[in-house]
Amino acid sequence: MIDDVLTKATKTVTAFCRPALDRQTWISDLYPLLSQTAAVAYKTVNPARVPCAAVTGDARLRDTDGSYTTRVFVPTDAGEYSVLLNRSDVTDPWLVEQITPYTGG
Repeated sequence: MIDDVLTKATKTVTAFCRPALDRQTWISDLYPLLSQTAAVAYKTVNPARVPCAAVTGDARLRDTDGSYTTRVFVPTDAGEYSVLLNRSDVTDPWLVEQITPYTGG
């Protein structure tokens, strides 16, 4: 489980941190990684305004309920990003709900 969420979070932030891409390519690459709610929200993002351009290290688990919700930190060239992942059932794939710069706390 832990390897799955770390891999998914890293893959998502890697796809997210590409400000040079056109909007359609950027969101099309993110869609398979996002929940339906997140897909609607991130469709409005202009990738040129995303401050990160690269993942710079290994993701680390922040917290988890062990089965349905997990938060992972992923380091980037613009600081650490917090990735919230969840799933409805233990047999469902992990999907990203939120990608945000981590500001501490």
